[in-house]
Amino acid sequence: MKFLVMTTSMPNKNTLRNQYFKAIHNELKKKKQTQIIWVVCQPNKIKNDQDEFSNIVDIHQFPNGLKLMESLNPDVIIVNIGFEPIQHSLALAANHLNIPIISFVGPALAGFFTAEKIPYNTIRHFFSSGAPTDTEEEKYFMRRGKFMIYKILYSIKTQIALKINFIQTLKELYLDFIIFNFNKSPRPNLLADLVLLHYESQIEPLQKLGLKKEKLILIGHPILDSINAKFIQPNNIKINSKKIKLLIVTDTLYEHGIWTSKQRSNFLTELFSKLSDNFNIEFALKIHPSQENKSFYKNFLKNLNLNVPIFQSENLQDLFPNYDLLISYGFSTSHSVISYSGKRLILLNSGKKTPRFPLIEEGIQSGHVMECNDIKDLNNMINEFVKKDVEVSQKFIDARKKLFYKFDGKSAERGADAILNLLNKRK
Repeated sequence: MKFLVMTTSMPNKNTLRNQYFKAIHNELKKKKQTQIIWVVCQPNKIKNDQDEFSNIVDIHQFPNGLKLMESLNPDVIIVNIGFEPIQHSLALAANHLNIPIISFVGPALAGFFTAEKIPYNTIRHFFSSGAPTDTEEEKYFMRRGKFMIYKILYSIKTQIALKINFIQTLKELYLDFIIFNFNKSPRPNLLADLVLLHYESQIEPLQKLGLKKEKLILIGHPILDSINAKFIQPNNIKINSKKIKLLIVTDTLYEHGIWTSKQRSNFLTELFSKLSDNFNIEFALKIHPSQENKSFYKNFLKNLNLNVPIFQSENLQDLFPNYDLLISYGFSTSHSVISYSGKRLILLNSGKKTPRFPLIEEGIQSGHVMECNDIKDLNNMINEFVKKDVEVSQKFIDARKKLFYKFDGKSAERGADAILNLLNKRK
């Protein structure tokens, strides 16, 4: 069986999207001989690669989605639920060729339903010098905008190849332009045969958006299958160290066009300088596995005369035991993971109004999550927070159990079973 997915980062990157696909693919392999086809969509061309269980393919070698589907001939494809141009192109082509389509509401814990609340600057986004996966060396003027144009043209070429009415094509492009530029609620891809859901509260909003209930399959969250008992912190005991050990979990506000370069620099300078002023604090960074540039942080810290460890490919959960407290900002699935664990977390005001991820409000009420609205108060807050005995409340534990469907480590297995059941029905 050939299982096709689209990714914006190379499969070896430890991104949420890649972890999501790999988790389901690993379960599929246990039940059926399966190869995963990674269709990589980046501004630059990449080299194709292949091994026993995977095949890495560059999107640029196919002029449109129909040609891609005909050439790769997958048994099933998995795409985002939203109208991203390339993924929608693949879904259109798959539907035309009667190839089963699975969609999912993103690997992040929130995302699709909060898109209208995220303060993107569309013009800055378009004229950005790079995509989130770029290195500093790959950047040039309007690189991201040109890539957006490439994806839109790819969608048009696919619809022409499929002989879709051109008026309908223009209508779709116009609607997506309005959604993109004015942060309207996203439209779902109604072509999917099945939609994999993380938790029960996603069912009603998707039904309101036009998806049939029988297509909505509740499996749980494959990413969180990896969070087991060893990551849970029922008691926050300070590490036996003379200094308070902090881990700063960064966010991709700049990479996604929410911060300007100056806003990022000002925020990080103030944060790092504030923490380095306190000789009682020792800190490290955990940056995004693919969308942030490690060289940028190295140079930035060097200019501040700071020698600070930077983690990127490491799993966040594996770092928990080494730190007394975590600090973050923006909006990220990491916040939910940290709160879920019961670890102390301080969320800094990033200067932008961003949505809260699941379990943040509950963590604040429990006492193991705190908000810092003024960075001038940060050091005092850290000192007091570490001294406090913090234990997650029973109310938080109940909310945690309620949110995550059957938190039994079998979400990916249920996803694989749903895919195989669909294929068996289509025979």
